[in-house]
Amino acid sequence: MDQFSALAAVGALIAAIVGEDSLAGKMTGGTHVIKGTGLDDRGLLMLFLMIEKEYERQLDLGTLRSWHLQSLQGFSQFVTDSLGAPLTPVERELRSMTIKALAALHVGLEDEASALCDAIFRVEGGETLGYVVRSFIQFPGPTYIERLAELHRAREPRTYVEIGVATGSSMSRALPPTVCVGIDPEPAANLRFEAETRLFTATSDEFFATHDLRCVLQGRAVDLAFIDGMHLFENVLSDFVNLERFCSRDGAVLLHDCLPIDATVAARERKTLFWTGDVWRMLPVLARFRPDLRITVMKCAPSGLVMVSHLDPQSCVLSQQRERAIAYGMGMDLAEMPSLQSMRITIDG
Repeated sequence: MDQFSALAAVGALIAAIVGEDSLAGKMTGGTHVIKGTGLDDRGLLMLFLMIEKEYERQLDLGTLRSWHLQSLQGFSQFVTDSLGAPLTPVERELRSMTIKALAALHVGLEDEASALCDAIFRVEGGETLGYVVRSFIQFPGPTYIERLAELHRAREPRTYVEIGVATGSSMSRALPPTVCVGIDPEPAANLRFEAETRLFTATSDEFFATHDLRCVLQGRAVDLAFIDGMHLFENVLSDFVNLERFCSRDGAVLLHDCLPIDATVAARERKTLFWTGDVWRMLPVLARFRPDLRITVMKCAPSGLVMVSHLDPQSCVLSQQRERAIAYGMGMDLAEMPSLQSMRITIDG
């Protein structure tokens, strides 16, 4: 398959997802895959699945970069370069059911989508697609990536720090003139960002042990940070403590994966590809040990986004009471977590 035929196929599939009339005569090779077509994150997932079904081959999504989405031509090149192993009959069936479930959600047929989700779990055993569809049913609004982009536009942070860059999908939401720092022991290759960005190839513990973040940011405080590194509670707690001391008082720290779909994906030991770990323990721990903080939970797929604000860079509570805080968090099962309301956590969405 050449890039020209891929471009035609991708254009036709996007038009089928968002509606022929809305795109008639508007798409060219330079059209942005998201901004120029109206695709949201659910639509983008549907596009990936429809491409795999169309060509009956798997896409290597690990090679997708944000700059591939900047034009249909670039995305088509990604498709031609990333088609790999043929789909098995079971994989074809799973993609068909997932596409139907996402289409049902798009038109508000939640019962139909739920029935298809149950069928996906029976076939797949709860690896990935079933959980993704279930998260879209539970959280029907914007995804966490879309909410993150909204926060960048609304807050216009001078500085942004991200722990856990991975493929750069979240890091790419930062826009100029924001100055960014990314920390990840194994970030994907060939990352490109619109905003000025420095990447540090290290674990977060290694970074904070060897760097002064304020110096890295040339004397500026952190206005916005996002923690999405290791999915174990104590690591996230350390990341929060290390970041808060460099934050501005009107800044915010974002946490991912605090609203797991069920106990299986919320376990400390990874048993499925879709996995949040026990990051959820941060909510009761912050609520108990730092009642001075303002915690806002955004209910968005696939596993929520939490914004912690009213920060105090001078606070030593969590560092001084680290062992007590960890013991408190580890002594709680997911089913025993207090309600968000009882922890005086604000719910957004």
